[in-house]
Amino acid sequence: MKKAVLLVGLALTIGCSSWEITTYQTLASAKSTIDCASAEYNHNDAQITQLCSGVTTPSAVYIPATQQNHDILAKAQAAKDTAVNAMIAYESAKAAKGSTDTATLQQNVNTAVAALTADIAEVVQLVKGGK
Repeated sequence: MKKAVLLVGLALTIGCSSWEITTYQTLASAKSTIDCASAEYNHNDAQITQLCSGVTTPSAVYIPATQQNHDILAKAQAAKDTAVNAMIAYESAKAAKGSTDTATLQQNVNTAVAALTADIAEVVQLVKGGK
C-alpha cells in the first residue's frame, strides 16, 4: 500500500511521460482488483463493501477459499509487487539523473507489467464468478 501511495505521489509531483502515467494507472487498477478479490476470498464483508464498488450484499460475491484461488491471488499479488518495485527502481534512477540506464529499467517495468496483466486476467475471472 505504501509503495502504491509513493508511486501516485511521484506521478503527481513530478513531470511524467505518457508511458509513466499509463503504467501508474495500470498498477493502481491492478491493486484495486487484487484488493477487492482478496476481500472476497477472505469473506471480509467490511472490506468488500469498501473496496469493491457497487457491492451491496458482500456474501453474494464471496470467492471460494480453495487452494487454486489462493494461488491465483498470491501470484497476482507477487506480480504486482514485482511491477511496483521495478517502477520504483526506474523512478529512483530517473530522479537521481545518474549513469543508470533508465531504458533497461523501463524495459524491466514493461516486462513486469506484462506478467501482471496476465495474472490480473485470472483474478478478474475469479471476481466475475469463474471460480
